[in-house]
Amino acid sequence: MNRFFTLIFLLGLVFTVSTLKSGVPGTVQFNLGGHTGIVSAVKWSPDGMKVATASWDGTTIIWSTSNGTKLFTLNGHTGVVTDIHWSPDGSKLATASYDNTAIIWSAISGTQLFTLRGHTVFIEEVQWSPDGTKVATASYDKTAIIWSATSGTKLFTLRGHTAFVRTIQWSPDGAKVATASDDKTAIIWSATSGSKLLTLSGHTNLVIAVQWSPDGSKVVTAGDNRAIIWSTTNGTKLIALSGHTDIVTAVQWSPDGSKVVTASREDNNAIIWSATSGTQFFILNEHISYVRDVQWSPDGTKVATASNDNTAIIWSVKNGIKLFILIGHTDYVDALQWSPDGSKIATASYDGTAKIWFATDADGVSEESPQPQPNFSLYPNPTDNTFTVKFEKETIVPATLRIGNILGQSVATYDIPAGVMEWPVHVEGLSAGMYHVQFNSSIRPLVVY
Repeated sequence: MNRFFTLIFLLGLVFTVSTLKSGVPGTVQFNLGGHTGIVSAVKWSPDGMKVATASWDGTTIIWSTSNGTKLFTLNGHTGVVTDIHWSPDGSKLATASYDNTAIIWSAISGTQLFTLRGHTVFIEEVQWSPDGTKVATASYDKTAIIWSATSGTKLFTLRGHTAFVRTIQWSPDGAKVATASDDKTAIIWSATSGSKLLTLSGHTNLVIAVQWSPDGSKVVTAGDNRAIIWSTTNGTKLIALSGHTDIVTAVQWSPDGSKVVTASREDNNAIIWSATSGTQFFILNEHISYVRDVQWSPDGTKVATASNDNTAIIWSVKNGIKLFILIGHTDYVDALQWSPDGSKIATASYDGTAKIWFATDADGVSEESPQPQPNFSLYPNPTDNTFTVKFEKETIVPATLRIGNILGQSVATYDIPAGVMEWPVHVEGLSAGMYHVQFNSSIRPLVVY
């Protein structure tokens, strides 16, 4: 029986690009579907053998990354779990919640070790010190607290902000912490005495993020429509990174400290900057909605962005080209993180799931970008089981066109030669349902009736 093909072009694509074969970059390895609410955070263990996910359902789940199975469900919070952080040795996990508490857990047994009570309003973030002896929490009660990770006792309450404290970050040597607040400032504090060392004032709107440079000599803050790099010696403003047209939602240093990447809300862009001159290297502008998170790969050759368009994208730092688009979530991608070895990426989504994706092939991380290929359109023939792929110009190099279903399974692949403007595709065995058609890093959805 002949089938009728309908093409649907949606503003936010919701079709799965998944595991076409083991290790194919940009495809799903595991779908982690155990939460009943939005997944707010996802973090790899230091050895890469586990990931932890936090959810609005009030739970945290620890998963095996070798087979995608659930190891422990951590029940103890009575509100949304906003953040999670592994101890440096991977033996413990700290969680933060809207129930005004943080909890330290055994990551070996899943048991609760300490409940950290002291905040009077939501806790937005929790961070372990580099040596694993302390944790720090940031709260909407306008304070941050440093705690003993060995006894659960409060060591210092950091008071100085006049509005929500959104984030707290330890210096690389663990001697200081930096906080960012809705009061338009960031503050650097002594982690050994709790005293305020420097107040960084220069933003005109709330400060959403603060990050230490790898050598600890600088911090970068993000908030209004820019990021600012500051000296941590004297608090002077070194460079203002101006180029976004809306609030900068995330910022991160490259592993070698030579670059910074920023992500923004309404302008839908991420930008890679020189951290020494403040010049723009590349504007990463393929997302069609709010960019929520951005992360460098461990080797510094790639960045990954997460967006409200339901996708994540992996980019080359060498030339700013999109390498792979990660399509499979059906709602906002809230957060992402690279595995410690850079071979995979974990994403967290408002759709209630997390996913682990292949980011490299069996040969490891390649710094080379794929050859750019022309955009394409699909033209179905309702009288037989075919459709035609039409390219806007001749294909540049031979490449593979893939068809996958919404379960993340490959159903067909086709080799497209170089130098063609269109190519017929026969799909006699394709059953009714929703599919995606992928060529290079471009995706077109397809519905078969």
